[in-house]
Amino acid sequence: EALPDYMVPSVLMVLDALPLNANGKVDRKALPAPEFTSDRAYEAPEGEVEQALAAIWAEVLQVEKVGIHDNFFDLGGHSLLLVRVHRLLEDRLRTTVPLVHLFKYPTVDSLARWMARGAAAPASSPTAGDDRALRQRAALLQRRQSAERVN
Repeated sequence: EALPDYMVPSVLMVLDALPLNANGKVDRKALPAPEFTSDRAYEAPEGEVEQALAAIWAEVLQVEKVGIHDNFFDLGGHSLLLVRVHRLLEDRLRTTVPLVHLFKYPTVDSLARWMARGAAAPASSPTAGDDRALRQRAALLQRRQSAERVN
């Protein structure tokens, strides 16, 4: 009741005893992996976009399957993994989704619906700031691709 939502753990596990190392401290490596589950029943993704989103999330989160109502963050996702999702979306779906929208639409269903609305919406004319941001982004992608070729 006193904690804000972001501080409430998404998973609680009850253990008979904590595994200890030789020094008597908690052996974090011996702790079991948390089991993330959703409050809703699993609902399979339908359509190309939902299936692609679910596959990307499952790959990044290293879970077996992702339903359309599963929340990315409730499944163990965090901001760094969301950046990987962002890049995979660009690589595999050839679409640009602003990173902030991945936070705003944390389920496969909500993101797919936003993407469908965004594809149907007419493109607005870019402003000078948008043009500059696009040039900076293109330069960053070019540097990243050059660095990947070297490695």
